[in-house]
Amino acid sequence: MSDGAQKVFISYRREETSAYAGRLYDAMAADLGEQNVFMDVELAPGVDFVQRITDAVGGCHVLLVIMGPRWATATNGGGSPRIAEPDDFVRLEVETALRRDDVTVIPVLVGGARMPGAGDLPESLRTLSRRNALELSDMRWRYDIERLMERLHELLAGTTGMHTLPPPDEPARAAPPRGHSGAYIVFTGAVVALVAGLVAYLASEAVAQNPVGQGDAAPFIQWIIKGAVELAVIGAALAIWLSYLQRRPPDEIARLALVGLIVGALGGALGGAVWGARLLPATVVDAGTNHALGVVSAAVAAGFLGALVGGLWIPRRVTIGLGVGLAVGALFRWVEIYNFSPNGGQDRVTVGVVKSIVITAIVIAALALVDAAARPRSRQHAPLLRG
Repeated sequence: MSDGAQKVFISYRREETSAYAGRLYDAMAADLGEQNVFMDVELAPGVDFVQRITDAVGGCHVLLVIMGPRWATATNGGGSPRIAEPDDFVRLEVETALRRDDVTVIPVLVGGARMPGAGDLPESLRTLSRRNALELSDMRWRYDIERLMERLHELLAGTTGMHTLPPPDEPARAAPPRGHSGAYIVFTGAVVALVAGLVAYLASEAVAQNPVGQGDAAPFIQWIIKGAVELAVIGAALAIWLSYLQRRPPDEIARLALVGLIVGALGGALGGAVWGARLLPATVVDAGTNHALGVVSAAVAAGFLGALVGGLWIPRRVTIGLGVGLAVGALFRWVEIYNFSPNGGQDRVTVGVVKSIVITAIVIAALALVDAAARPRSRQHAPLLRG
């Protein structure tokens, strides 16, 4: 391998991940120097593209495989994925790197992508599924870039053409693009919860004006439906918001909105069933049991909401989201009972909206704090420039 060549090769599909690749290139070029990062293979007429890719990849130390949600499934309009075609540029790049012991291949997941399984890849690429991947999230862009750069500095240590101090006359390079801060995510999440909470209240009230059935179990069923409708609206809104922040493609946003709708509906229905159980025929509930049902009902609904947010977080933190949601929901209902009316006689719209804001903000803040606690202390690297 020639040490005069670029140190890092970025492999990506233009139609899906060009924006991420460009953003990553800018961040890496600002740190490693433009001459050490290679992103596009230029092909003049008559050039053997297989040999050109082989030469370019063979001259690097690290190959970054930028994977969007459709990296392994994208097609040219036919039935088979492009990655299955022997002359697919991306396949050739990754195959070439995997065949070389002196090239480190790092999958980089963007846009909420997940690592493909061995069965989703052609035989020559199946070892890629065993590589440890790194996720780049718009919500944590700067932190994720720092982690990637730390790894690259480790891999490139000792290679020629790299220095730790820039020349005195070298102009300062722009800092890597920043992702959304924790405060921004919490604030916008609270705003989304506010709007969704108001819409959810109006939707649930519309359900309340159309009673289901006339039997003794009608009030119980009504609470289930109201709870499902209310939390479904909030769940769908949060799913759309988080997906938008992560810059997922429109079809992925629509799919996750449906997931948020379903998860929210299930949590709301279960919470409504717990609270509505006190209205079942022949059910005698004292004050203590009534309070307990209220706390459990709120905890269940908030737990589902927290699990949804945690599941959409990158990296996924379903357990943390569920735990924080359960705790915040139960605590909120306990405060509501002992400071207002235990039977919900207070202004339901105010309480409902405040509840959705508080639960959402605290769950998101907890997830952001976990992310912050998981970050290793970043090592400071000056730009590495040509010798």
